[in-house]
Order: sequence, then C-alpha cells, then structure tokens
Amino acid sequence: MRGDESTVFGMSAIFSNNVQLGIPLAISLLGENCVPSIAFIVSLNVFLLWVAVTVGVELSRSREASVWGTCFEGLWRTIKNPVIIGILLGFLSSWTDIGLPGPFEKSLSLLSASATPVALFSVGTGLSRYKLSSHIRLTGASIVLKLFIQPTTVFFLCLLFGITGIERQAACLLASLPVGVNVYIMAQEFEVIEGPVANALLLTTCLSMLTVPLMTSLFNFL
Repeated sequence: MRGDESTVFGMSAIFSNNVQLGIPLAISLLGENCVPSIAFIVSLNVFLLWVAVTVGVELSRSREASVWGTCFEGLWRTIKNPVIIGILLGFLSSWTDIGLPGPFEKSLSLLSASATPVALFSVGTGLSRYKLSSHIRLTGASIVLKLFIQPTTVFFLCLLFGITGIERQAACLLASLPVGVNVYIMAQEFEVIEGPVANALLLTTCLSMLTVPLMTSLFNFL
C-alpha cells in the first residue's frame, strides 16, 4: 500500500468505537468507577489520532522538502476538522466555565439529540455501496488486528506498566471494541481504501458480540 493507504489502514487496527459502544458498555459492565479512566482515554483518543493520521497522510503525499512544514500543514488541517473544532470548543467551555445563552443552548441540545441517529443512518447508507466479498485480504487483516491483536497488546502493556484494577479492565475493554466510525470518515476524507475500511467497520461490529466477551473474560482470568 501507499503511505496514505497504510496510515488509514493502521487506524482501522487501533481506533475503537469508544463513544457509541465503549462508554455505555463500560458503565454497564464495570460500573461508574470506570468513568474517569474512560473519560481520559476518550478525551485524548480522537484528537491525538486525528493529528497522527493527518500528519502521516500529509507526509506520504507531500512533495515538500521540509518535514516541519508538512507537519505544520497536517496539524493545521487537523485543527480545521469539524470533529476537532467541537472537541476544542467543548474543552474551552469546560475550562473557562463559560455557558451559552439559553436559546443557543436549547438549539444545540436539539441538534445534538438528532446527531447520533442521523450520523448512523448516513454511515449505514454509505456502507451499502461496498460488497463484503471485495477487499477480503485487507478487511480480514483489519479484523484480526482490531479484535485480537490490539486488545492483547494493550493487556500486556498494562502488565508492563503496572496498570491494574478498574483502569486495566477499562483499557482492555475499549481496546477490544470494533472499528470506530471515525476511521471511515478518515478514509472518505483522504479518499483511500474506503471499501476495506467500510467492510471492517461492519464486520468487526458484528463479530464483536462474540469477541468482546471472549477477550474481556480471558483478560480477567489472566
């Protein structure tokens, strides 16, 4: 694969569906005590990985001699991304404790309530364009890496760094989740390997009903 393709493929092996599946699943399985660990992972996950994938793609595509210039261009593209803008604005609002005027807050609340179902419907419509029988090698590799290799790697990293208890359980649970929809958004934005990512998103979500209980039970036993 080209550099931009392998970058997005790498994201499909490590980027989990932490928000839609991870947060409710973790709270139901591990209880409210896992919230600080989950919040820490989720708050850094999207921003850091969006920066990483954007810089990686820009470096592979750039004809500039300056690495710093390419990194700056990639960082600027990341900051302009609507997902990142929302995260930064939310952080700024929380940090400064500045609220929104009543009418604006109510309007945003109504929009946020409809955002998730509309987004899922849109993604589902997009996934219908790809055949599951295509891109078997890349899709299969993504499934193995995401559902088995990543959670196993995270478990052994927790052992290596002495992370135990609810923190290790939360980290391993999030690592064992299926591919997050943001990877499909990345593939569309950069126009690379959209089919394999779409298939991996769909199949890992279906297979995770079996693999998540299997992997989490195995880690708890060990």
